[in-house]
Amino acid sequence: MLFPALHQAQRAERPDPRACPDGRTPFAEGQPPTLLGRPVVEAIDLPDVAANSTPIVYGDLSAAYRIFDRVGFSVLRDPYTLSDYGQTKFTARRRVAGAVVRPEALRKLRVSVN
Repeated sequence: MLFPALHQAQRAERPDPRACPDGRTPFAEGQPPTLLGRPVVEAIDLPDVAANSTPIVYGDLSAAYRIFDRVGFSVLRDPYTLSDYGQTKFTARRRVAGAVVRPEALRKLRVSVN
């Protein structure tokens, strides 16, 4: 699940009316936050909770989204920049890309007005 940052904070402040069977809270120290047994991830680019918005994404992110290695890993040796100090500078670069490969694995949950 993906939630916006503000919603995460509001959810953490709200008391849980139902006691968990094993006595732990969803925000127990050292444990990742969960909802319905699934991990919750904070996404800063999702919209805030408002009427007719879609602030929550639910699904299998590992099946829906892939990160690709575009160019690979390259290292450039620069013996000239720091030669006065007897050092060699190395610059490393890795280019990656990401894309949704299975949109049916995600569902955006819409917030409605009561």
